Amino acid sequence: MFGSSLPADGPIFGETVGVALIFHDGIDGVLAIDPDARVGSRSVIKGQRAGDAPYALTRVDDHFVVGWGDVYAVDIASRESILLGHATIYLPAVEPGLVWLINYPGERIGQGTPEAWQVNMAGDLITEPAPIEDSGFPVFGVPGGLALETHDGGAVVWDAASGTVSKGLGTGTAWVSDAADAMLAWCLDDCLELHITNVENGEDVVVASPSDSGNESSQGRPFTPRAARFSPDGKLLAALTGNSLVLIDTITAQPEVVAQIPSHESGYFIAWSPDGQQLFVSSYSYQQPSTFVLRYDLDAEQVDVATLPFGGALSFIVVDAEEATPYLRDEDQEPSSCPPPTGFPSRRGGICGFRF
Repeated sequence: MFGSSLPADGPIFGETVGVALIFHDGIDGVLAIDPDARVGSRSVIKGQRAGDAPYALTRVDDHFVVGWGDVYAVDIASRESILLGHATIYLPAVEPGLVWLINYPGERIGQGTPEAWQVNMAGDLITEPAPIEDSGFPVFGVPGGLALETHDGGAVVWDAASGTVSKGLGTGTAWVSDAADAMLAWCLDDCLELHITNVENGEDVVVASPSDSGNESSQGRPFTPRAARFSPDGKLLAALTGNSLVLIDTITAQPEVVAQIPSHESGYFIAWSPDGQQLFVSSYSYQQPSTFVLRYDLDAEQVDVATLPFGGALSFIVVDAEEATPYLRDEDQEPSSCPPPTGFPSRRGGICGFRF
């Protein structure tokens, strides 16, 4: 699909990057990739389920959070799963070590008035369940509450303590991408502008989509809805617009195009390395034969790309290489020996490893 770009041997990006990529596989497990050792592995995570929940694989401190209906925390080092609670879906929280559980009375998204509460990674209740009376769709945690998308009322902020909507952001169809502390990244309608809003003091930074090919008189392409991601320190926001990867300074609102990406109908995912010095973009490759991965080194301002000769990769998390050890097995076999799952449950067992 993207052409071959792997070197004959050695690290796939031409140099050691020291991280591993952990992809949600679309069914009930993960695809782990070590780009330096050129080892990949597929394995099941207890609690992971196929479905259309907004989040399938999220990191909270030393845990992955997976599942819907029953939501689990997975200790990264031991791979042991702990049931956090019964809820229709979960949402990331900005408070350290916590996650939001959202339950709809009909156990289907959008059916009835949902309740929301927070739990820690042991499943302990942190906040009491409270109803979300607004008609918006909850998508991300903010300090003390949730950001909601609406079809005509913009983005709104629900306060858990009062159980009411405390702030409204714009009008029109809202798309919320990410949150970092009190900062919320969101856009409206066609997403020609991206907002970075402090939901506590109301300060709003508006980022215009950069013009094509340096032509300042041309209008930039829309930002990809829900695709922007804050860096770990919150100083940068990575976003996609057209075929461009854009880095935005969250203080000055200045966007910079740092890489071009091939057209891909099914879209891309963005993830930062834990230290915030590397940025990765990967193509959606469920039931597809290859996966495009781009790496941007912020210090060297260098772009490297690789096309992996296998698919079965959706949203992903970047971890330090040593953290990925429990998810990798180096076996002398081809990627085809570990095909991606296509049905739920996959009925797989153990870890299937390969080299590429």
